[in-house]
Amino acid sequence: MPYAKTKFDLLSPEGEVLEEGLRYNIGEETQTISESLSDAPYYQDLKELDDMVLAGLAQRESLEALADNVVPRDFTAALSLAYDKGEEAILDNVVFQKRHPQEYALFVQLGTNSTSLDDLVQTALNLSVVDQESRFYAQWLEGKIKTASEETAQGHNKKVENPIGDFPERTQEAAPLPNVPKERSLKESSPTPTQSQPFFHFTISDPEKSTYKKGYHPIKPEELKKLNRYASQIQDNATWYQKELADSQVTYFYKHKEAVEALTITFKAEHYPHLIGLYAIDDKQTAAKTLEDIVKGKADYQNIMIANRGATFSKIQVLPDFKAIIDANSFLFDDLSQVERMQRLDLASAIKTEDEDVLVAFRNVDGELFPASLMKVNHKLATELEAATDKTILGVFRQKDNQVTTLSINDAIVTDGGKELQAIVEAGDFEPLQVSKENDKTLFPKDSDGDGLTDDEEAALGTNPFSADSDGDGTPDGIEKGSGTDPNNASDNPAERQKHNLELSELIKKGDAKAINQHLQERNKDYFDQDNYRNYLDGLADFSHYSSRNARLLKSQLGTATMVASFKEWRNRGGRVKKGEKALYVQAPKTVTLTDKKGQALLDD
Repeated sequence: MPYAKTKFDLLSPEGEVLEEGLRYNIGEETQTISESLSDAPYYQDLKELDDMVLAGLAQRESLEALADNVVPRDFTAALSLAYDKGEEAILDNVVFQKRHPQEYALFVQLGTNSTSLDDLVQTALNLSVVDQESRFYAQWLEGKIKTASEETAQGHNKKVENPIGDFPERTQEAAPLPNVPKERSLKESSPTPTQSQPFFHFTISDPEKSTYKKGYHPIKPEELKKLNRYASQIQDNATWYQKELADSQVTYFYKHKEAVEALTITFKAEHYPHLIGLYAIDDKQTAAKTLEDIVKGKADYQNIMIANRGATFSKIQVLPDFKAIIDANSFLFDDLSQVERMQRLDLASAIKTEDEDVLVAFRNVDGELFPASLMKVNHKLATELEAATDKTILGVFRQKDNQVTTLSINDAIVTDGGKELQAIVEAGDFEPLQVSKENDKTLFPKDSDGDGLTDDEEAALGTNPFSADSDGDGTPDGIEKGSGTDPNNASDNPAERQKHNLELSELIKKGDAKAINQHLQERNKDYFDQDNYRNYLDGLADFSHYSSRNARLLKSQLGTATMVASFKEWRNRGGRVKKGEKALYVQAPKTVTLTDKKGQALLDD
């Protein structure tokens, strides 16, 4: 396209010059090119092109008109719209509230505790809920974004950026502004949403601090950002769990053939973090304290570990349906022995919600049932559960603080409102269903010191079954066994193993293939140990874009490594590299050309 008041040539599709040295003032021009050349023999072709361009412009103007009703796709987009149109564009945006309830609630919560939009953005950045790769963040950082009210105060003369980059900028008088709704302070709540609780979010102070927990990994920055999107939902559910279930026993009466049987579940405060796949790391931190922290809205930890393969977020997404497990319309599985997955996870029984969306499974420990797993019932799990028989629940009762409370009654079957069933619970004259003692010994053997190793395993290892840390090195025996270290040797523990094998790194750096091969051959025998082999398989999963050989080399250099990237890539992802840290090395592939005696490249037959 030509610039204003410059000459240009008009060419045919074949490149033939049709008009030379045309002058066309675009800045103020009201005529199309076809109107300017109405006498030309190719006028009709020009007009068709002009009509196409004008139609495109009309469509763009129509799209711009729709921008006033835009629904942000995420939290960052919501902030951008708030800057452009004012915070009312979000607070009064009913569609955004319905489509993105968590992000809407987060915006309201942040606003309640912020003095301005800039303050709100800064808080959101601290929580890692703003996309730092977005155009909005870059412009905000450079101070290029101004609020709608600030732009209004600057007057109606504004600079119009032409949508076509080659056109010059021009200044025009803006159209009269529409009636602007009365400004509402960010500290005021929206008239439509439910009043929110005081703001709650998860924070970590030491991302590099971790421990060994099977099936878990330290939370990544993007995962922490995602976790905080669900923070208010987690807090609401944790508050319900603490009030309704924690430190109580819940008894389910159900029909089994012609008899009425009972299943009693013990719910404790420390069960909740495991149910949602969250493990907090901090001084003197316990699972029960984690529940209390979440309820009080004070989840500030050194680090957080979450369940692998996205399991934490799968669990969190079904939390709204978790409450249905104390509904008598749910279904009970008293025997999961025929369901392979449940057998593999040592799960004895389960409750499935009426809508069949959620399953809470229970584990038998020394004859007592505890909640062990919260699952979304997908098609595969639903198919697997067909191997078990679900039972109709008659009533659900809770024993807490020496009081028995009726939680739910199946009125279609129980006609007395559950009075007789409640009397049975109060009198304690029923025998809650239990897994046989023979199965107890097989699946849930005794662990006297609670270190994760059974007494029989400790006897085989030579460790003290009544001391969680036999060698006194500060690391429990179960963690040492899982990490492949010696629980009877204080100098061999995960902390020592975490040290970087600089000698191997130097061999790889120098390209000493012979020494590297010798190292790998010597390590082959290590994989006969179950834990070392599991660590190797974890390495293959963590470093899936590397070869098996390089995955082994990475694990040999630093056994605790779970993610590797170049220095530049770490910076791009918002990470940091501590001063003095040494790099891990891998072997890069080489292309070798085979030659004959004359130095000519050998070709395939």
